[in-house]
Amino acid sequence: PVADRPAATGAISGARVFDNDGDKLAEVLVSNFDPAAPSSHLTFDRKILAETGEPVGSLTIWVSTAIVSKEVWKAVRDDAATAIILAVITAIVVFVGINLITGPLSRITDAMVRIGEGDLDTVVPTGSRNDEVSRMAAALERLRRNGLRVEQAERDLRRANASLEQRVLERTAELESAR
Repeated sequence: PVADRPAATGAISGARVFDNDGDKLAEVLVSNFDPAAPSSHLTFDRKILAETGEPVGSLTIWVSTAIVSKEVWKAVRDDAATAIILAVITAIVVFVGINLITGPLSRITDAMVRIGEGDLDTVVPTGSRNDEVSRMAAALERLRRNGLRVEQAERDLRRANASLEQRVLERTAELESAR
């Protein structure tokens, strides 16, 4: 299991198994690899233990640093590409999420400003979901309708006042004429 990844990449250049006395029991060298020659390899020495825990020998493995380095850089590139993809996806999700919230809020705010300036014919945007933004739009619509009712009541009151003033003038003229 320890050598699975290096073996899969071809990074293992050689291996030797020794008994407890240091006698070589087995050796596998790849591509004319010479362990005695200076090279760019990592050397791993591990004791081989019996099931009882007693040492029965040792294992030496040589791993090419060039191949390991190449694999590490490949992993770094893959991880960097994954990070960039995740960053782009995150940015898209954030952008869409913000627009799903700020778009309706912006339209409601615009309607609120127009209604506040007295334009009670402003159409209040409605939300299709049952969320805070939709409830805010519904409250603004109720406020707009109440404003329309107040405006209508003021018009009716002005008409009634004008009619009453006219009737007072007529009655006053009738009284003057009757005197």
